[in-house]
Amino acid sequence: MTRKGSLVVGDLALVLSTMAVLSRESFDIVDTDSDGRAALEATLNFKRDLMVLDISIAVMSVIEAAEELTTEGNKAKVVILVVQAAAFRILTSALVPTL
Repeated sequence: MTRKGSLVVGDLALVLSTMAVLSRESFDIVDTDSDGRAALEATLNFKRDLMVLDISIAVMSVIEAAEELTTEGNKAKVVILVVQAAAFRILTSALVPTL
């Protein structure tokens, strides 16, 4: 049986934790990282089906990280999140009241 995995990358704790909680509804394995370099290293150990990258990741730009993730033979779908923290807080309080 193939296990589905996702990787959520971001440096804002609220965005990171919320996206991880939401991902757990659809994925068996959900990992999180705080920067682009760590995300690249994590993909060497386990190929993901989905990668969610916050626009404001550290160490390398989100575009550099997405390009490297897709050129390293990774077949994962890459989603880049662009969220304003205040709007995200309001949205997630309605969707995920346990946070």
